Amino acid sequence: MQKKHYLVSVIDSVEATHPGLGELVALELLTVKAGKFLLCIGAHGTGKSVASSFINKHAPASVTIDRLSVAGLASISEELSDFKGSIIVDDIAKSQTVYARTSTVTSIAELVYSHGVSSHMSKLHFEIKNFNGSAIVNIQPVLLRQLSTSPEWEASIADKSIRYYHLRRPLFPVLEPPDLKIKWGLDLEQVKTPNLDNKPFNSALSAYGGHWTHGRRKEHITDLLKAAAAFDSRATAGRLDIELVTRLLKPLLIEQLVMEKQDFEAKRELKNNKLAILTEFFSYGNFTLDQLALDYGVSKKQAYKLMKQLNDDWEIKGAKPITYGLSEKLEARLFAAGLLEAKNQKPKGARA
Repeated sequence: MQKKHYLVSVIDSVEATHPGLGELVALELLTVKAGKFLLCIGAHGTGKSVASSFINKHAPASVTIDRLSVAGLASISEELSDFKGSIIVDDIAKSQTVYARTSTVTSIAELVYSHGVSSHMSKLHFEIKNFNGSAIVNIQPVLLRQLSTSPEWEASIADKSIRYYHLRRPLFPVLEPPDLKIKWGLDLEQVKTPNLDNKPFNSALSAYGGHWTHGRRKEHITDLLKAAAAFDSRATAGRLDIELVTRLLKPLLIEQLVMEKQDFEAKRELKNNKLAILTEFFSYGNFTLDQLALDYGVSKKQAYKLMKQLNDDWEIKGAKPITYGLSEKLEARLFAAGLLEAKNQKPKGARA
C-alpha cells in the first residue's frame, strides 16, 4: 500500500467533519511550520475563521490580534523578539480604515519575511530581533481589492505573502473547529534544503510565475517543501512532499483569473464579481440564480444583470430554475491550471 503523507491524513480527518476545510487547515499548518505569511482570501461564510481558530488552538505560542500598525509593533516589541509562534488576524475588517488595514498587512509581511523590525522615528524607537514566527490573516475579497491597489502591495506585500483563495461554502456550517490533535514532526532545522534545480522540484516551481518573482518563488517553495517533510518526520523532502505542496497551492492559481494589471507599473485590480462567481462554482458545481442571489444578498434581477456582464465565462445551462455553468473558454483555463478534475465541469472537491 502506498504511504500517505501525514498532512493528507489531517486533510481526510478535517473533511470528515468540516467538508471543504481540509486543505485550508493543512496549508495553514504548513505555513506555521515554514514560518510564512498567509493571506487567506474568501467570502463571508466560507469557514476562514473556523480554520484559523483551529490553528490558534494548536499552534505553539499563537497570538491573536485585530490590527498591527507600527505603533502597535512598538507596544509588543519585547513579546515578538525571539518569537517562534504565530500571529493570527481573524478578520482584517476590524481595522476600520484602509490605512489601518494596509499598515497592518505591510507590517506583518515585513516582520515575517525580514525576521525583525527596527524603527527610529521621532517618537517611536524600538527594535524586534529574531522573529521566527508565522502569520495568518483572513481577508474578504472586497477588502483585498482595496489592499491590492496600494503602493505597498507591489513594493512589499505581494512577494512576501502566500495568497490562498478559499472558495468553498459549507452546506452545513460547523462553527466549532475540528477536533483532532496535531503531530508536529521534526524541527524545520532537521530537514535538508532541497535542490530546486532538480527536475522534480523544479516542476513544483513552474506554475507560480505570476504569483511571486523568481527568487522569492524559490524561497517560498523551498520552505514549504521542508515543512512538509518535517511534518512527515523525514529529513529529506521527496515525492510525497512535492505532491502535497502542489495540491495545497493550486488555489493560488485563481489569482491569475481574477487579478488584472493593464501596464507594467500599473496598480493591480481584483475583479470581485469574477471571484464571487467562482466561489459559487467551487462550492456547488453548476449553480442557480436563486442560490447566487441568496449568498450575496442581492435581488435575482441584479444577479442576472451581473451574470450577463460575465457571459464570456458563464453560460446558462438550464431554464427552470436558471442554472449557470462554465463556458468552454473558462473551463479550458481551469482545467489547464489543474483546478478541474476533468473537462466535465466538475471542480475538484465539489459536492456531488
